[in-house]
Amino acid sequence: MLKQERAFPKLLPQLVSIYFCVCSLLSKRCQIKDSLSPPPHLFHQVRRYQVLVSLMLSSQTRDQVTSAALQRLRAHGCTVDNIVNTDDDTLGQLIYPVGFWRTKVKYLKQTSVILQREFRGDIPNTVEGLVRLPGVGPKMAHLAMDIAWHQVSGIGVDTHVHRISNRLGWTRGGTKNPEETRKALEDWLPRDLWSEINWLLVGFGQQVCLPVNPLCSVCLNQHSCPSPSGINFFSRDTIFGPNFCGPHLFC
Repeated sequence: MLKQERAFPKLLPQLVSIYFCVCSLLSKRCQIKDSLSPPPHLFHQVRRYQVLVSLMLSSQTRDQVTSAALQRLRAHGCTVDNIVNTDDDTLGQLIYPVGFWRTKVKYLKQTSVILQREFRGDIPNTVEGLVRLPGVGPKMAHLAMDIAWHQVSGIGVDTHVHRISNRLGWTRGGTKNPEETRKALEDWLPRDLWSEINWLLVGFGQQVCLPVNPLCSVCLNQHSCPSPSGINFFSRDTIFGPNFCGPHLFC
């Protein structure tokens, strides 16, 4: 018996339906794009390092701000040796205004020194090795394993994935933190979906299923979502303007 068929047998049809509704909404409306990925022509080692740097910068930061900071870092020279030799003030100017930029300067320098000394400039190829790095938690580690090493080690769960998974009823009885959510999702979600679920729900959470005042009236899941409905049902024109070509029109 398949793993996903053993867990939540009564809810599985609804969960699968919700999942594909989310896929449809995002793919038709905006196409989730990984604009933070390093250029493909880079050496594998440098590319993996830049994946890790992008993940570290992206925490508590809008994608546009992270992308701009990465462009400045790449123009400066985003390699382990170059970041180690860059003074903190210069590094701060390069990544500002990412969230908690002063702390991230410290983490970037400390991590780069460790990579230079212990990993010959590469990044660890295990979750255990990655979470030992300053500023790298389980979410970043699993995403780095997927993007940098092309190994699916687990689901990367951030605040969006944690919130939406509980809001949609995808966790048994609810979970209190992202790590509990990761384990709950991995208990029933087919492994071949682990890689895309993070990007899917992050995009959904940024655009529709907001932390406060979710845009339920434009969500394709509004009639199947187990969370309380009927809240904040604004008109599409009020939210997006009269000329918005939104999910119901599948532009």
